[in-house]
Amino acid sequence: MPDRMGGGITRRWKHVAIPRQMPERWRRSKALRLLLAIWKSIDLVFAPRFFIRQFILVTILEAGRLLLSATVRLLCSSPAFGRLLTGRRVYNLKRACDASNTYREWYSAAQQLDIERGRSKWRDDNNCSYFDEGHVCNRISLYNRLVYEHDISTLMFHLRSELQRDNWGIGNRPELFSHTLVGTKRILEEQQHAVIAGLRCAHTHVQESTPPPTSS
Repeated sequence: MPDRMGGGITRRWKHVAIPRQMPERWRRSKALRLLLAIWKSIDLVFAPRFFIRQFILVTILEAGRLLLSATVRLLCSSPAFGRLLTGRRVYNLKRACDASNTYREWYSAAQQLDIERGRSKWRDDNNCSYFDEGHVCNRISLYNRLVYEHDISTLMFHLRSELQRDNWGIGNRPELFSHTLVGTKRILEEQQHAVIAGLRCAHTHVQESTPPPTSS
């Protein structure tokens, strides 16, 4: 049965109120009742307002995430921010070098400090006005080949003749050993390792070829 509408009473459904100013013919309209019933069923079954709130919340969170990600990328790409981080790391590594108790600890911190300062790239670059890259590479290959072939006489000849010439003047270049805290050009370090390997090979050969002293 239809409810009474007199006495200024407003008929209400859940979440829906019919204003009392609405004309009498619209209040009793079956079409309006049908629409209200459909809306009530949709609201009860699908809960559209709940999904709308969830959609708005997810949209806000995703927009915040994108904004935060863009802000972080902008800060990381900023030269001033990069210099700030690099300066802080350099300061900490300097303190680590000063506080080191062993050479191994100092070496590790100094190596990282060279990397932070960008000086490790200088070590990897073989181009230098202080020496001939091709000549050094040829000498490295020569020493390694003579050691592999165990050609002691030729190896000792090259080591004696070239080391007496002050190693092509490389040892008199302090610039090659002051640009970084650790090491020098990597190609020069390879050459030094090849020379040391040749000296060890010659020393081992001399020891093996020398007869043991006879007891009197």
